[in-house]
Amino acid sequence: MHKLERLKNNAIFILSVYLALFGALIVVLIFGEEEIFEAINRVAVNSPESYTVIMTYITDYGRAIFLIPMVYVLSFRKKEGGEKNKRLIYIELLIIGLFFLITSVIVDSLKEIIGRERPPYSIRPEPRKETSKTLFPFYSPFSFPSGHATSSFLLAGIPSLLAEGSKNKIALYRAFCLTLAVIISFSRIWLGVHYPLDTISGAILGWSLGILAVGIINWARNKQLLKNNQSQKIFEK
Repeated sequence: MHKLERLKNNAIFILSVYLALFGALIVVLIFGEEEIFEAINRVAVNSPESYTVIMTYITDYGRAIFLIPMVYVLSFRKKEGGEKNKRLIYIELLIIGLFFLITSVIVDSLKEIIGRERPPYSIRPEPRKETSKTLFPFYSPFSFPSGHATSSFLLAGIPSLLAEGSKNKIALYRAFCLTLAVIISFSRIWLGVHYPLDTISGAILGWSLGILAVGIINWARNKQLLKNNQSQKIFEK
C-alpha cells in the first residue's frame, strides 16, 4: 500500500474507533450506567456457570492472545527492513513494553486519585477482594478506569496500525484485534468487577496510548533506517 494512502487509511480507522467509543459513551450516559450494568449482570447471574468460567478465562488470559498478531506484525517489519535492520524488532518490543508499563502506572494512579469503588458484588468464582489482594499485591479496590480495557485497546491498536499488506489483510487484522479487545472489556462488566464507564473510559485511554506508541515506533524505525542507510553509504565508499 502506498505510504500516503496508508496514512489516510490509518487516520480514517483511528477516527472510526474513536467515534464508536464515544458513541458507546453517549449511549451509556443516556440510558444510565447503573441500569445497563444491572441488566448485563442480571443476564450473567442467570446464565449457565460455564459462561462465567469462559468469561473468567477471557478476562484473565485474553490479553496474551495479542502476542500472536503483535509478533507476526513486528517480524514482518523486520524482514522487510532486511538483515541489517534486525535490531528494529528489539527496539519496537522495548517501546511496546515501556508503554505497557506506562499504561499500568497511569491506570493505577487514576484509580487512586478518582477512588471510585468497584461494584458491590462479583460473580467470579473466587472471592474478589480478599483472594485477589492476597494473590496479586497490585490489585486495586478501585475501578475507574478499567486496566483490562486500557491495556487491551493499547495492545489492539499497535498491531492494527502497524500491519502492512493488502487492504483485506489489514482489515482482518484490525477486526481480530478490536473484537478481542471489546470481548475482554465486556467480560469485566459481565463478571461484575467494572461499570460500563470504567471500561469505555479505559478503552479510550488505551486507544490513545496505542496511537502514541505507534507514532514513537515509526519515529524510532525511520531514525534507525536512516542510520543504517548512512552506515551503508560510508561502507560502500
